[in-house]
This record gives sequence, structure tokens and C-alpha cells, in this order.
Amino acid sequence: MMDVRIYCIGGGVMFVHEMKLADSPEKLEYPFDVFAIQEILHRGGLSFERPVTFLSGDNGTGKSTILEAIAVAYGINPEGGSQNFNFHTVDSHSELHDFVRLVRKGNLPKTKFFLRSETYYNFASELEYMSEDDGELAFASYGERSLHTRSHGEGLLSIIENRFGKEGFYLLDEPEAGLATSRQY
Repeated sequence: MMDVRIYCIGGGVMFVHEMKLADSPEKLEYPFDVFAIQEILHRGGLSFERPVTFLSGDNGTGKSTILEAIAVAYGINPEGGSQNFNFHTVDSHSELHDFVRLVRKGNLPKTKFFLRSETYYNFASELEYMSEDDGELAFASYGERSLHTRSHGEGLLSIIENRFGKEGFYLLDEPEAGLATSRQY
């Protein structure tokens, strides 16, 4: 049996307390046939009890599908970036976000950001395109230089260290893909 575990840690500000799904279509096909989505439907939602949550489980259980749906439902580009990024290469995200209802409480986050390992290159390329118009200003929040001049792991750390701050809503899909084991602290 597949298992998806949710790990919550930390204290601080929470922006999303629960993810609920409207009833899925009658015909069970992707993404509604995915294990984690079936579990969320069965349980009536997915609660987030702490400000930091880790989704853990086998490949194919739905972790990325859940993060993507939350990001899109919250108005963030499915390929990555902040709420102000509107680029796309191939629209490959599922329709799950159309069925998601996020239960939010308190203040809105000052910034929202989604990064997935498989679209990191596209995100870094979009920053390059932005720099054609904005010059070095495009890289200001990302360590002052192109992410393409760094390894995947160095770029990811630069994003986290320079772009992430207090009162932000951050979704990272498989951040460990770019990080050496010693940097995953």
C-alpha cells in the first residue's frame, strides 16, 4: 500500500490551514485517481497544522500534484516563480486546481513563490528574458546574477537565501533534487 506522510514543523505565520477538494468528476482519471488525491477526498481535506509542512511518499503518490494544485489555486504560476510570473512553456499542469478550495486565515502573505525541480531551468531562463528589459534588476532578488551561471543547487540556495523572507508563502517541489546531502539542513 502506498503512503503519503505529512510532516509539520516550526512556529510562525500560517497562510493556508486546509486544502479541501470539491467532489471529483464521476470518471476517475488523472489526477483524481492518484493515491494522495483519493485520500484527501476520503478524509474530507488536508490540514496543515504548522507553518512548515513536508509531504513525503513514494514516487507517483501525488505529492507534486498537490503542491502544483495549491500553487495554481493560490494564483502562482505552475512553472514557478512568484505571483508576478506569467510565463509558460507547456501547459502540463492538471485540472486539480479547479477543484481546490484553500482555507486561509489571518493576513495575506507579502509574497508567494513556487519552485519545482523540473521547471527550475525554465524559471532561470525567464529571469534571463526579464534581464533583457530590466538589466541586472531582474537578478536583484536572486543573488545579483543569473541563475544559469550557477549549479542547480547553488541557484536553489541563492533563491532561498535572497528571495525568501518573513511573511511569505513558499512551495518547493523536490528541493532536494538540486542539493547535496550535506546542504539539506
